[in-house]
Amino acid sequence: RHREKTEVAPAMLLLLVALALLAPCFGCARCDDNTLPFIPKPSDVSMRSLAFRSGPPHGTFAAAKAFNVSRIDWIYTSDPFFYGNATQLGLSTSGSINSVLPDPGSSPPTYNIGRAVDVYGNKVLLPWMTWGSYQGCINNPEFRNIVYQTVETLIKAGTQALQHDDAACNVEGYEHGGCFCPFCMKGFTSYLFRVLTPAQRSALTVSSPDWNYRDFVLHNASHLPPTIAGQLHTLFGAFQTNSTQAYVVWLKQQLQLIAGRPFALFANNGGNWAAPYHEYDFGIGELYASHCSTPTFSGKCLQDIALAAYAASRRQAMTMPKVNPPYNPEYLKQQTRQAISTGFAVGVNILAPWDIYMPGSVYIQVGSGAGGDGVRYRLPTDNPPVNGSQVTAATQTLCEGACGKNVCPRLSKLHTPIHPHTPQTLSLSLSL
Repeated sequence: RHREKTEVAPAMLLLLVALALLAPCFGCARCDDNTLPFIPKPSDVSMRSLAFRSGPPHGTFAAAKAFNVSRIDWIYTSDPFFYGNATQLGLSTSGSINSVLPDPGSSPPTYNIGRAVDVYGNKVLLPWMTWGSYQGCINNPEFRNIVYQTVETLIKAGTQALQHDDAACNVEGYEHGGCFCPFCMKGFTSYLFRVLTPAQRSALTVSSPDWNYRDFVLHNASHLPPTIAGQLHTLFGAFQTNSTQAYVVWLKQQLQLIAGRPFALFANNGGNWAAPYHEYDFGIGELYASHCSTPTFSGKCLQDIALAAYAASRRQAMTMPKVNPPYNPEYLKQQTRQAISTGFAVGVNILAPWDIYMPGSVYIQVGSGAGGDGVRYRLPTDNPPVNGSQVTAATQTLCEGACGKNVCPRLSKLHTPIHPHTPQTLSLSLSL
């Protein structure tokens, strides 16, 4: 993997800013009011189930009932049985795809068709894909065909919306050494001819439409001033961001054509709405305990996520806090309890704590009795959101206790949904 530590010239930074301002508006037709069918509402309770588990003892539908959920989001299944039964139970669904979809018909799965490659031609493996799932390149027509076939199957199976894992696609590939496939090289050269003047291209040694960035990195970069390599590397990142935005727009068009109606597309975005995530319709992010630790729980992380979603005219859900070893079960219980309460207070849905990796087991005990997790997850349904100007004294007390005294006034001013609670909410316990 070839990565240059370079300094970008001020003139080039100005150029990049100008390009960003002049870039085409991919999202002009997006639905900023979140009125697309099956977009999660503030009153919805979502649960993740990466795989459909029929149970017992750990069935997906049994857990959904125990947690009083109204949605099952982020599930990898194309089984019509699951989607049909979910609909009968009144549960909305979003099936999932990702940027490492396997080759069609491969069993066991293989990852060879349409893959991202580094400058040396090696397939790109993202660090968290420890099982060897090589990343696809969204500029490669073969991988786009895999995406199309997969979403067509999911929609025909009955999913009502689509969740995209690893939603930054080629941006993540760029951050880990890719993608230098022929499609990206041709596309990058065309991009440079579109956004740079002849003088700017000449200064960067981009001499003709046949210029190839991979050849430049392998054979010429080390012989030129590092600023040239650095500027091209930065422009290559901008190109991959542009490519991913175009891919998301293309995917939303395909979803609507297949389904015959507007179709919501969610992103695993970590609470981030910067490009290319801003092209998606709803965010489902992963929350780590370290994000909110100071060292005790701080609600500022969820406050910032709520404000970012508001600025993007989007809504956001997050998982419960995830932790790395060594585990402290009592601390995890407290983190989870406070994250749920804070999330409801500031308008960020927290996915029900099931099928989010926990110490010792994938599962948390569920139950709808007093003190069980199911009681807590009735809160959004029993207490529908109100406008910030109608915040009750109990809600204000909860919000200030969880987030700090400056959070509620700021969110109320922005008309971000605030959920009323009773003080007893905070006393409910979660059991591992």
